[in-house]
Amino acid sequence: MGLCKEGDDYFVLTDILGDEDALGDMDFKVAGTTEGVTAIQMDIKISGIPAEVLRKALAQAKEARQLILNDMKEVMPAPRSELSVHAPQMDVLHINPEKIRDLIGPGGKNIKAITAETNADIDIEDSGKVSIFAPTLESLNKTREMVQYYDQQAEVGKNYVGTVKKILEIGAIVEILPGLEGLLHISQLDVERIAEVTDVVQLGQEITVKVVEVQPNGRIRLSRKAWLMEQAGQEVDLENSRWAQIVPEDAVTTDAAMVDVATAGAAMADVTADAAGRTLCASSDKMSLIQKSPETMFPGIFLANLYFKKFSS
Repeated sequence: MGLCKEGDDYFVLTDILGDEDALGDMDFKVAGTTEGVTAIQMDIKISGIPAEVLRKALAQAKEARQLILNDMKEVMPAPRSELSVHAPQMDVLHINPEKIRDLIGPGGKNIKAITAETNADIDIEDSGKVSIFAPTLESLNKTREMVQYYDQQAEVGKNYVGTVKKILEIGAIVEILPGLEGLLHISQLDVERIAEVTDVVQLGQEITVKVVEVQPNGRIRLSRKAWLMEQAGQEVDLENSRWAQIVPEDAVTTDAAMVDVATAGAAMADVTADAAGRTLCASSDKMSLIQKSPETMFPGIFLANLYFKKFSS
């Protein structure tokens, strides 16, 4: 609202252009809804405003506001349920605080790559709170997806394309997600038995594997064999895929010396008992079922027994 005042005479202007700002005596802004006033702001160039002028200004402002609101309602009866896809967007994510370093990357490499590709701004707090400010909805969705990529958890039964990070005698360590690695046992490399890990995979090679187990301590077991069987249309038993192989009854032996001590030591996580009470040992070159005895109830005694039987004979 504007005002032109000369002596005792005055005229209140209903302003939508702002022409009176430079030449008039008052700049009075009144905001509100059909229910009432929500905010006011005033600038004046005279010593004061009489109450009569203020009352008239508020009355004219209400009339003008109602006119504008009615015209707006004809065009848009209610607010949009969501922002325009072209409007700036904002979202807040929460990731595992331990994954923050993976999201940022060495020297900020990962976070810089995300912002460069999406034109979004990302703010990361130590608590794991990630605030995304994007110019469009498409940019927001892409940024959210790229951020969440670094906060994924391995899912049992899901296939992943991973990179071989380390070659071991008993298998390979494969990174299936940023900072998330699992053991691909040699027995799970192929549907056929292989002699050496490097017969199938090489360091740095990308391979598809299936997660067959995620242990409570976070260790992940992988199987390429299960994925190959799945591709061939064969039924995959994830329970049996956790272990090296199922040995026929006629292959059962009580000769503990058949198991390589060094390999058994490296593969202690691959020692378990089957339903018949036999201990299944997985090694890179020998597979055997050893009848369980009291002295093999505990891993330490079990390894000591293997060592003694192999080198004392």
